[in-house]
Amino acid sequence: MPGQDEIARIERQFAKQYGLDLDGIHRDARALRTLIADTTATSKAVDDASYTYNGSQAIVPDLETIAFNAIEADPRIAHRRVELNIDEATAYLQMCLDLRKEYGEAAKLRNDTRFKGEEFVRLDGVHLQEVDAGLYKLPWQDASNEREGLAVSLSEAQTQLDRLEEMMRSGASGHRYSAVLTDPSLDQNIQNNAVITRHVANTSKDAVETMAVSTEGVRTALDLASWLDRLGGAKASVAQLTARLESTTRSEKFLRSDEGFRTQRAEISRQLAWLQIAEHCRADSELNYDRRMSRIKASFDENLVALVERIKPIEIGLRNVYGIDVPLEVPPVGKIVETVAVWLVVAQNELSKFKRGQRLSLCTIIATGAPRDDGTGLDCSFDVSQSDIPHNALLRGIALEYFGENRGPITLEVSPPADAWSGNTATGALVVGRVGQYSPSLDLKAQHQDALWNGSCTGTWSVRVTTRGESQSLQLAMHLWVLSA
Repeated sequence: MPGQDEIARIERQFAKQYGLDLDGIHRDARALRTLIADTTATSKAVDDASYTYNGSQAIVPDLETIAFNAIEADPRIAHRRVELNIDEATAYLQMCLDLRKEYGEAAKLRNDTRFKGEEFVRLDGVHLQEVDAGLYKLPWQDASNEREGLAVSLSEAQTQLDRLEEMMRSGASGHRYSAVLTDPSLDQNIQNNAVITRHVANTSKDAVETMAVSTEGVRTALDLASWLDRLGGAKASVAQLTARLESTTRSEKFLRSDEGFRTQRAEISRQLAWLQIAEHCRADSELNYDRRMSRIKASFDENLVALVERIKPIEIGLRNVYGIDVPLEVPPVGKIVETVAVWLVVAQNELSKFKRGQRLSLCTIIATGAPRDDGTGLDCSFDVSQSDIPHNALLRGIALEYFGENRGPITLEVSPPADAWSGNTATGALVVGRVGQYSPSLDLKAQHQDALWNGSCTGTWSVRVTTRGESQSLQLAMHLWVLSA
């Protein structure tokens, strides 16, 4: 468990990470201690003087901080690859939305931790002052005072009971009231009263005496009943006070022990709470929400850059390749994801409607290859003009076949025209393998769709055939898959 020095270190670390003013918190705690010691201070004075610290607002750092125009276009992302760019942009957009949701959840947890942590830091000082003021001593002190009062009350009640019992006990002596309520004493009192009455009577002395005996007997019986009732009440009071005294004595004994129990429970909870706060501040902890939010933001920035790098070519490709004009206004900082999400839906909708009117065609160009002088193979050129293909045709891939004697498949190198490439930086030749003998029944597959997507068909296509042994002229057929409106 952390000691006081370790707790102070954790407190400073938490305050630094979450923007707490420890000096202000400690200043309020000292003011509270001073005012509590002053028994004349009012509750309002305590509130005004010891609650001056308001803390920080815990504003969540903005997630989207990159400007749209600060992201440069990547020349490796060709604007002709509209469909691929849209698919990738959609994936990056979804990732940005997921990361933004995750960032918001982490930010909520971060602020919950920040406010609950501040509450604990501030209440911890108040709790320590409560303990010093006797929070855990008060229950057993109250029980002790009650026990002392009950002991005195029981003593007095027992004295009253003893006095009543002595008044009614035969043979009791020592006090003027001893045995005063016994039957002989009461009978003697009746006779004495009758004698006095007889002597003061002028006439009918016997009758007067008899009447006096009867009357005094009734009065004496009533007085005895009253004293017996008081005796019962005294016994009940002694019994009740005895039970309460025993119960209070047990409570006092337990509450004296409970002071230690409560102190230990509170200290365990306090130390565990500080350990939990320390885990929220540990650099590599998953509960360190500031670090988690930083990692989420770094990932979000990478995905946002990748998204914008594809959005810009998409806008150009839609306009230049398909003739679809969906202008994208430059979104302000912090609104890129929302703006792009709406724009991407509009762009996909327009492209989907445009593609409904497109048709895929297969165009075949035939040329004859001449052997090279060095005998290493033959070269062939395909000159494709606008008349060979549909109007505004967009390339979707190529395949080649040869005419001639039955021989095995060959491999060719095809150098497309510069404008046939889908990318801006593509150069060199395309290797076309498994070129076989022309067969009308053969189901050919378009090759190099990624390199030639939406490229131009027109221009000179140079084909280089490498063979072993003597080379002969060879007639080749180049098939072009084109998309046209």
